[in-house]
Amino acid sequence: MRALAIFLVGILLVGPAGALVVPHPGPSAVALAAQQVVPLPDDIKDAEVLALLAASMGWRVERLPIPTPAPGLTVSDMVLRLGARAGVPVAPGDAAAFAALDAQLAAPLLVLLVAVEEAWVLRDEAFADVTQEMIDEARRAMAAGDVESMALALEPANIELLVTAAIMLSDTIESVVIPGLQAASDAGVWPASEIADPVGVLRVGGTGDDVETVDRIVQVDARGNDAYYNNAGGTTVLSDFDQTTIDTPIAAHIDLAGDDKYYSDSNGPAQGSAEIGIGIAYDIGGNDTYWCNKHCAGGASAGVGIHRDTAGDDAYRGVEFSFGFGNYGIGFLRNDVGNETYTTSTQSGGYGYPRAVALLWDRSGTDLYRGSGGGMELYGFGRDGGRGWFVDEGSEIDAWQNIPNGDPHPKMCNDCIWSAGRPSPTGKGNDNQGGLAYLLAYQENFPPVG
Repeated sequence: MRALAIFLVGILLVGPAGALVVPHPGPSAVALAAQQVVPLPDDIKDAEVLALLAASMGWRVERLPIPTPAPGLTVSDMVLRLGARAGVPVAPGDAAAFAALDAQLAAPLLVLLVAVEEAWVLRDEAFADVTQEMIDEARRAMAAGDVESMALALEPANIELLVTAAIMLSDTIESVVIPGLQAASDAGVWPASEIADPVGVLRVGGTGDDVETVDRIVQVDARGNDAYYNNAGGTTVLSDFDQTTIDTPIAAHIDLAGDDKYYSDSNGPAQGSAEIGIGIAYDIGGNDTYWCNKHCAGGASAGVGIHRDTAGDDAYRGVEFSFGFGNYGIGFLRNDVGNETYTTSTQSGGYGYPRAVALLWDRSGTDLYRGSGGGMELYGFGRDGGRGWFVDEGSEIDAWQNIPNGDPHPKMCNDCIWSAGRPSPTGKGNDNQGGLAYLLAYQENFPPVG
């Protein structure tokens, strides 16, 4: 871990539309004595980030052990079990196709499927007090674009247990599944052509340039410049995807390499986003493009959404409820390396409603952040006491742009901190000023959660 970073008190300034801006080197929007902040390690796992974000909300979560498959259990067995759980049984012959996988690839894949099932069991327990009438009300609210009413309808859910399940699933993917899949790819045992069941439980992509349109509970891919016109790690419980054939509250997507394209024109979750469940998407390498309408790349409504891109120069474009959006739960986007472009309209990029924490966390690179319509309700914005966090940790000079005219953005700035929200500025923005550790260290200065 790096040395302690010491930050001094800055002078509070008032920016446009009520945004509070603290120029370098001020760490806080209130007068504080000099304090010390310990930066987070560069290799911190997403499971640990989830636990820290949950703690910031006062939620009590657990770190469950990584699941171990029972002796004799196979990938084909798990495909059958998950299909039955989703209400779309897989034909035995279709499940048997996965028996052709090399043992080195099948081993981490089996662990992933078992973890998904365990997360699903915990998710069902978390929503045990949510009735069908409540879910129907949530569906109507989402169809009307009323995310607040959607969350209120599902308030009896045990969000702490859901986050506990997400921590387990994320820990399993990072610690066991991704290293195992990479080892199988490096060993040359990955199938050249895809193996997938027709109803949407599991897809193992081939090594070429693939195109996928079927929504999946789990999909993994080794390499190639792939195009994903599906949920790609998004839940489908409240989805309005036209092509949806499977109903799943748990979704996991892993792509190891290639310049990939992600596209969703639905209002349903995609690319590591969740409604009433857990959605996780990892893209490990390549210059990727993410495009969506709503609820993509780290969005969560009564759920936990995790989007992680570890390398490459990536482009994100979404309308709203994306790129670190939370509405009763946790939604975060983490991008580790590269020069990124983020373009959105509103309620995205670290936008938090009450009972939620949302985070857009870009860790390095010369980035471009674009917002339309004045662009105030994004990039570190809290609504009605919600926690919307934006963090850009690189020392590079980033660009902040208001579209379509290209003028400098009215809120964000380099080497500074800001607060924004309505009716009070409860969202936090942080560019090169202590990073996520700074926000986590100053909990005592945040207003109570709504």
